[in-house]
Amino acid sequence: MSKRGRRFLNDWLSEHIPIGAEPDSVLASELADRLLLDAEVAGMTEDDIDEEVDSVFEAALRSIKKHKRKTKGG
Repeated sequence: MSKRGRRFLNDWLSEHIPIGAEPDSVLASELADRLLLDAEVAGMTEDDIDEEVDSVFEAALRSIKKHKRKTKGG
């Protein structure tokens, strides 16, 4: 993943995960789809984003879980 792609992925997910979101595959899929569309608009390809991640879906799901732990204070 390019440095630009990693920054875009991390920043985008931190800005778009809804407060109090529960980790589930539907939300992760929706976020992954929206992220890739926004990346394209920003001039990046899917390869720029997911060269080093399992998948954008998995990255989104992990981020939701991490976000949920942070909002619970733990």
